[in-house]
Amino acid sequence: MFNNVLNYLTSNKLVSSYHVDKEPSCYGNELRWKLYNAERQKSSTSGSAAGGPVGDDTSLTVFLFEKKTLDTRQYPKDYRDQILASLHREATALQRLRHPNILSVIDPLSDERQTMAFVTRRVTQTLGTVLATDRKQLSLIEVQTGLLDIASALEFLHHANTCHLGLCPSAIFLTSNGRWVLGGLAYSQSPVEPGKMVPCQVKFRGIGGMAGGMILNEPPIRYAAPEMTSGYSSTCGQCSDVFSFGLIAYELFSKDRQPLLSRVTPGADPTVHQRETQNALPLREGDPQISNPMLFALLQSMTQRDPTRRCTIETFLNSEYFNDINIKALRFLETLSEKDDAARTAFLR
Repeated sequence: MFNNVLNYLTSNKLVSSYHVDKEPSCYGNELRWKLYNAERQKSSTSGSAAGGPVGDDTSLTVFLFEKKTLDTRQYPKDYRDQILASLHREATALQRLRHPNILSVIDPLSDERQTMAFVTRRVTQTLGTVLATDRKQLSLIEVQTGLLDIASALEFLHHANTCHLGLCPSAIFLTSNGRWVLGGLAYSQSPVEPGKMVPCQVKFRGIGGMAGGMILNEPPIRYAAPEMTSGYSSTCGQCSDVFSFGLIAYELFSKDRQPLLSRVTPGADPTVHQRETQNALPLREGDPQISNPMLFALLQSMTQRDPTRRCTIETFLNSEYFNDINIKALRFLETLSEKDDAARTAFLR
């Protein structure tokens, strides 16, 4: 079995430029790629194609997809082609959209006969993996600073008139220095201007595939905004990302750290999603899961079923709830190496 894995790793010319761990560091949940820790070989000149500094990045991650995964009767040719196309879109979108809190591509996508692969700066796991293994391990300050990291990435996307539309815990990656970075851009859509709603290109088929281990060509419906699951007339906007982000924030801040829409399983029918959002929302005053009134009001605004009543991602970033000296200090220290001397001096005074 190990030899088969090694063959797939080394068959991709891009991967052969790196020393790659034998076992993946992260995979599963909704994540379709396998992630391998890697280091650049000394003779490698990879990185220049992505505009990255050659030799400056030593701890890296290889994102690998084995195409043989789709070689079963479960995947008709057209569906297989759609999945491969969405994986291709994900990698190329990451190459195009550059921000400190978006997964940083070092070597761009290499699409070959057996595999697809690209290389990023090192990530250790996804938020989805953390929640699946130990929901209580993240401290409050880690949650607060991590969500602000992702909100900054979403703000950048929205300023670029781009909607993520696949936001879920498995689209959020954790780095060794504690930063959270955004990935999972397979379903991103543009141009979508602020305050505008457009026809949604994401389609939820309700095939319940994950129960049988099937890879779905749709984002996790549990975190989708209700306007995205309303059938043939489904729409989306930047407010759709705010809704999904609000569900993730609710899950992380709630006492039990359970999904608000826990009854909506992967591949569920859109009518189930519509029913469950109607039952769960709006968030009700006195919710025992959220004790802080300021935080509750923010989450309630983010998760309104009516898109026109939701706050913007800027509202989240500027919320008084996050106006805390400890949060500000930790976020600054995370990015200290990126600051100029004047900014470092001003912070240390």
